[in-house]
Amino acid sequence: MTNWPEFSDDVMQHLPLVSRNGKSMSVLNPSCRSIADGWRKSIESLLAIRELEDDWDGRGTPTPTTDVVDAATILAVNLRRRGVRPPSATLQGVAGDVFFEWQWPDRTTLTLEVEGPCEARLIRATADGTAAEIPLFDAVTV
Repeated sequence: MTNWPEFSDDVMQHLPLVSRNGKSMSVLNPSCRSIADGWRKSIESLLAIRELEDDWDGRGTPTPTTDVVDAATILAVNLRRRGVRPPSATLQGVAGDVFFEWQWPDRTTLTLEVEGPCEARLIRATADGTAAEIPLFDAVTV
């Protein structure tokens, strides 16, 4: 199993925390009664994704590999421990990736795309269609 590096405080400010400065962050997740229930549903979605077979959508789409699903599961546990609200949706992508998606009432969307062990992208899109990628890790020079 892969351990994810800690996200910086700059990254964490973009994620919907359970409470920031005593103020609850508003994220759309209507099917969840609690934070624990939301994360349980996200993990259950990951377990279901793990059971998919190639061509799961009838269009030849590859299944996310076990490594990708395991990485997403570890990341979900880490995010929960850091106080991040559960995502509005946990989905498989069409490129063998896994997505955590948070949606706000103003139609802002935050998508965390897990592409492999310690490989992820965080993208924030606003209602007007503007999207920006938020760097997760500092660049390392070898």
